[in-house]
Amino acid sequence: MTQSAKSVIAFKRAVDLDIFSLMPGSPQYAGHFMYMGDSDETGDPMHMFKHYNTRRYTCVPATGEVTRAERFKLQNAAKLAAA
Repeated sequence: MTQSAKSVIAFKRAVDLDIFSLMPGSPQYAGHFMYMGDSDETGDPMHMFKHYNTRRYTCVPATGEVTRAERFKLQNAAKLAAA
């Protein structure tokens, strides 16, 4: 799979989980993040993103279910990356 295809899959997952938004006014707007690749250093595959302006990273689980509490934490991490 090409890097471009991986990027599309990663962004779609982040939007589907409501971690990133498609609304330009949102702090978690997907257009403010760049896909940096995948990592499984912790044993759980994660999609890694970096905010264009702040250069802060945020990660999104690449597989599996995400609980409401986990989603809330991931949303806040994306907001902090944008701040």
